[in-house]
Amino acid sequence: MRLFIVFLCCALSSVSYAFEPLDGKFSQDPGVVLFESYQYDDAERYFKDHLSGQGDLYELSLLYLAKLSVLRNDGKKAVDFIEKSLAIEPNGVDEMILAGDAYCIRAMQVSMFRALRLGRACGQWYTRAADEHPENIQALRTAIQFHLDAPSIAGGSMNKARAFLDKLTDVSEEDARIINVLFVQENDSDQQAMALANSFASMPYTNPRTAYDLASFFKRQNNVDKALELFSQVIAERSDDVENWHVTDAYFQLGDLLITTGTNLKEGIALIEQYIATSHDEYDDHYFWSRLRLAKAYKEMGNDLEYEELLALIQSKDYSHDSGFKKAFDDHLKH
Repeated sequence: MRLFIVFLCCALSSVSYAFEPLDGKFSQDPGVVLFESYQYDDAERYFKDHLSGQGDLYELSLLYLAKLSVLRNDGKKAVDFIEKSLAIEPNGVDEMILAGDAYCIRAMQVSMFRALRLGRACGQWYTRAADEHPENIQALRTAIQFHLDAPSIAGGSMNKARAFLDKLTDVSEEDARIINVLFVQENDSDQQAMALANSFASMPYTNPRTAYDLASFFKRQNNVDKALELFSQVIAERSDDVENWHVTDAYFQLGDLLITTGTNLKEGIALIEQYIATSHDEYDDHYFWSRLRLAKAYKEMGNDLEYEELLALIQSKDYSHDSGFKKAFDDHLKH
């Protein structure tokens, strides 16, 4: 049970999809602008100052405070803020997905008995988002992933995963490709999933996210050649789209592959340096990992000064919200 919750929180609580609650009509609100520019402490102060009011700005403040709590891995606050927001109807699709994220993160931080209840709540909100918004790709993808990975005792249902996958295929066949691969991997075998992924690799991609997702599958399966090919494709076709998370992160993924496989250390360093030039969100999944990877590469190249500077930079930041990185970095410092 806990393993599936950990997976969901890692995979689904990222900031890689657009968060536009209340139909995006507050996109120019000062607090939203602060949030979008990663000035999270200032955004938090702004939204807390508006908790005493009512109406849309009050609800907006609750939603963004819940989102900030999710980013900071503070499940208790995330659930508290999102439940207050959910009490104000109607509930939007971004709000429902965020509710699922909040309950999943909180489930990681409590006893197993409470985790089961919270895990079910997580799945219920993901499912409701997909049921009520069957045209929303993110809602469908999130619900499918939940039902694909969650045990039945926590609300997972392979039948629901299949039904949502059919809907996703109707809405966007391109987005459904990677989910089909994961579905085959879960129900059949890695070999069959790889064969299906290979058949998808030669197809055209109009959305960098879908090509990125398939490249990430190949990377996880240690199919280095295909991963290199697809990450390179994402960069080559959309290199000017610096606002797209999947495009910018592809620089890190490609650089990481070139370094770890020993394919081209110098080019790998250059790619991660390009990634870091546009990476300003300390709560991004790869903010700290990219800097540690680059530091190690500098060390391997004999650039001791750059290595020490990056280590000092990481140490000056608060990375405690990323427990996996904290352990890896602390272990690195010991050795």
